[in-house]
Amino acid sequence: DGVLLGTTCADPFSRRVLRTSMGAVLKLAIVESKDMVTDLTRLGSEHQFQRFAAVLSSKASPLDSMKRAARMALLFGNEAKGVSEELVSKCDHCVTIPMKMGTDSLNVSVASGIFLISLQVEFDACTTVEQNTARGCRANAWSTNLIAIRFDGINSAVMLVLFGL
Repeated sequence: DGVLLGTTCADPFSRRVLRTSMGAVLKLAIVESKDMVTDLTRLGSEHQFQRFAAVLSSKASPLDSMKRAARMALLFGNEAKGVSEELVSKCDHCVTIPMKMGTDSLNVSVASGIFLISLQVEFDACTTVEQNTARGCRANAWSTNLIAIRFDGINSAVMLVLFGL
């Protein structure tokens, strides 16, 4: 499992990130994408990843309807502009966190934590090794270590979290 960072993300190995993640960042495959559109396209066409865009849209499916795929890419955009239309068009699914009327949006690190814990809860609902294997889940392959990571500068970045590498 890993993280694909856009070119505007801050250094994932800075002192602050290392300290905040309690070193969990050192256990992930982290790659900087030079062309996120091409990389996102290739993840689907060449590597059979289901691509999900986290968006703020009434047309998106609610988070509780999202099912974890064996190979999954979860795309987060920046807080000001979200995920670009060009990147959204390369995704198979758009998913949103339902919010009460009047709530504009969530901080992207909070939103990504909600998405990741939701997927972890689904993972934990698989009670046997056979169920986990059948659903494409690998025991403890991604969990609180990934949720704990907060990249400096994420507000101006695009980040793609990959499961099932």
